[in-house]
Amino acid sequence: MRILWIEDREDHVKYHLNSLRDAGFQVRLVGSGEEGMGAITEAWSSGDTAGLVVFLDVMLPKGAGDLIDPMTRPELMGEEILHQMKSKGISIPVVVVTAIADGELRRRLAEDYPFVSQVIKKPVRSPELIKAYHGALTPLSEGKEGTGE
Repeated sequence: MRILWIEDREDHVKYHLNSLRDAGFQVRLVGSGEEGMGAITEAWSSGDTAGLVVFLDVMLPKGAGDLIDPMTRPELMGEEILHQMKSKGISIPVVVVTAIADGELRRRLAEDYPFVSQVIKKPVRSPELIKAYHGALTPLSEGKEGTGE
């Protein structure tokens, strides 16, 4: 049970990291879209994707380091990561965890990125994350929840 969590604000997920690790998950947190895309590409290229689910925030800084003013920072947005995954043929399951989970975003992600299993609106509880992880690994034929609406 492995999670690659791409989130630029560790303080937003610190509690969840501890809860997930206590529940037996291996969780790797990366703080930028660029770093996250590198980790995704590395896992895919090496074939090391068994039991791996990506938890992805939508708004991310492009480089490494602390959160910078969101109005001025260069960004590799979560949707750009999804686009790069699709263009490279990477089909690691993704759960989008974001504060802006409106209906339009859910529809767009469901239509454009079949490997996105669910969109969860922040704030979120750890049991929801565990359920989303297991749902992301469930084949469509077994009733995957889709966009979580």
